[in-house]
Formats: sequence, C-alpha cells, structure tokens
Amino acid sequence: MPQICPYSDRCGGCRYIERSYEEQLALKQAQMTELFKGIITPEPIVGMTASDCYGYRHKVQMAFSESRNGGNRASGNQRGDFRNGSKRGAGQRTVSCGNYEEESHTLVATPDCLINHPQANAVIEDVRKLCEKLKLPIYNEKTCRNGLRYVQVRVSHQTGDLMVILVTGEDVFPGQNNLVKELRKAHPEIKTIIHNTNGNRTSMVLTNRMKTIFGPGYINDEMLGKTFRISPGSFYQINPVQTEKLYNKATELLNSSLTDRVLDAYCGTGTIGLIASDNAKEVIGVELNAAAVADAKLNAGKNGVTNARFVKADASDYLVEKEPPDLVIMDPPRSGSTEKFLTALATAGPKRIVYISCGPDTQKRDIQYLAGFGYRPEVLIPYDLFPFTSHVETVILMSKILN
Repeated sequence: MPQICPYSDRCGGCRYIERSYEEQLALKQAQMTELFKGIITPEPIVGMTASDCYGYRHKVQMAFSESRNGGNRASGNQRGDFRNGSKRGAGQRTVSCGNYEEESHTLVATPDCLINHPQANAVIEDVRKLCEKLKLPIYNEKTCRNGLRYVQVRVSHQTGDLMVILVTGEDVFPGQNNLVKELRKAHPEIKTIIHNTNGNRTSMVLTNRMKTIFGPGYINDEMLGKTFRISPGSFYQINPVQTEKLYNKATELLNSSLTDRVLDAYCGTGTIGLIASDNAKEVIGVELNAAAVADAKLNAGKNGVTNARFVKADASDYLVEKEPPDLVIMDPPRSGSTEKFLTALATAGPKRIVYISCGPDTQKRDIQYLAGFGYRPEVLIPYDLFPFTSHVETVILMSKILN
C-alpha cells in the first residue's frame, strides 16, 4: 500500500497517491494505449520498484510566506496544519513553505513531501526555521516587498552534493550572510549557493539575475558513464534512475553507427547528445538557450568528447541551412515542437527520428504531422518518471518509409 500523505487532499500534485504503484502503472499504460489508439500500440510501461518510487525528485522548489496570529499577512493565503512545531502566540510570526494549490496561490505547507529527495526537504525546512530564528524578511506577493520568495534545491544523484538557490524580490537580501553561514554549518553537503532576484509578478521561479554567493555556481552529476555540469538554469531530468533507463533506450533506438551524423535538437546541456556520441561519426547539438549551450560545450570537454559540437541556433533554421543529418534525436518542451521545425525536419529527411516527450498528447500531434511526410512510428515506450502523478514520459522511434 502507498504511504499516507497528509497533504494530498489540499496539494493536488500527486493525483495517484492513494493508489498502489501497480495500479498507477496499469492506469498510465491504459492512458497511453487509448491516446495512441489507431497509431501505434505502446510497449509495457517502464516503472520503478514500489519501494524506490518515493523521494525521486532531485530538483525541489518551494514558495515561502509568513503569517501572524494564525492569519494571513504576507505572501498570499495559506492553508492547513503547517507541521513545523511553531507556536502561535499573540503576534508571533510563522514562516511556512510549500507548494501552491493547483490553479491558485493558496500555499500548502509540505515540509516532508514524499516524492521530494529527503536531503532537499531537510535543507528547505532548515531555511524556513532559520528565517524565523534570524527574523529574515519574506516576500509579499501583493506589495512585491523584498524578502525570500522561493528556495530551490538540486541534488546530485551520484555524489549527494547539493545546490541551493535563494530567490528574493530584490538584489539585496538582509540577513543573507547569516543564513548562508548557518545553512552551511547544518549541511556540509551543500557545495554551492546562488542568489537569484525575481520581483516579477509571474509564476516563473528563476530569472537570469544570478549571483553565486558560495562555491563554484554549479554541481556535477554522472549518467551512463558521462559527467554533467548542472547550473542553476540547466535542464536536467529530476528522476535520475528512470532517466538513465530512458536515455539508454533512446540511444539504442537511434541505432547509430560510426558513419552517422546525429542532430540533437533541443539539446539543452547536451546530455543525450553526449551519450549518443559514443557511437556516431558526429553529434551536433542545437539549442536557443545560450547558457545551456555554454554548459553543453563544457560538458563535452569534461568528458573528452571530440566528435560533438553545440550551436546556439534555431533548430528549424539550422536544418534548412546546413548539411542534413542522418539521424535526429529530439526532446522538446511539453508544448511539443512547431510545424516550422517539423517541416524542416521532414525536408532534411533523416532515416530515423527518436522523439522523447514529457507531453504525449503534443507528441501524438507531432508524429501525425510527420506521418504526412512519410515517417512511420515503429516503437513507443512509456516511462514512469513521475510516480504518484498523472504524468508520463514517452519515447517514440519513427523511420522514413522508403519508396
């Protein structure tokens, strides 16, 4: 039976928390079968073990707010038992942290969320306690008053090293030095701390206003024999155990040889492309985010990979202007790809396309579009990267139909 979550009725993040893991996998399998009905039958979903599907999130972020006398005062509404051991005497200030309810700004305190990595939960809870102890200011959503707005923690799966990002409303955060000193003393596994400024009225957590206040500004992780640099803005899958399975299968489906040129579209920091480089003539990673491209180049050097290069460019334009690739691997955002890119891709005519997606509905739309250009889906494998939630990650192999 699943563990009991005290926040599930308010948080809403884990829709399947009350189902056994076997039931969750069966439900997701059925959903993918129905979604792709008439197009391709999915292979059995690749899940985790029932005992290992807790604490899988290696990237955790929580919003902060404060209240006095048990009422709402600072950054939005709050609900429920904060479970933080604080007394609520007259005029006493309580700092809480957690997730917003779905489609609201009602904060639900979730200090020991079952799907978050335990180290991340512990660090964020200690930040909350230190904010009360040191009387640090908390951000006010309504007035945009300066103070702590979010804390994000990223955990290296292989080393256990931590990155902590403190997000505040203004560039100056009073009491920051004392907070960092106390936090480092409590958690020596913290290898870097970054201050991010975000006073925008938006749901976006991080901006590009970053300042490293301790350590090198990044941590490292290992995946499938490669070492990767994780910077504050890097895209890096949150479930490393399942990601290794997914990426290993994706490169297997790509079935590249030492004569193939591989295009890694939406390459991010180069994870998939660098893994694929072991069995390719050349890998070209294309990405619009300049910081991600810089990290990808560093990752190539860190791993001694000489047959991969990374370019800041629009992948659609790159396909039109450069020599067509033999194979393509793509991992677009949840919104899927664009008709511009898909048309350029089909025109380039790679013999195989491996499409990884965290949004199977938009993936379905995109492969149907590619089918109009003579591409046929041959393999579909669902992966459960997000146990207890309704999300499914999928990988599809498409091949060019030869006339």
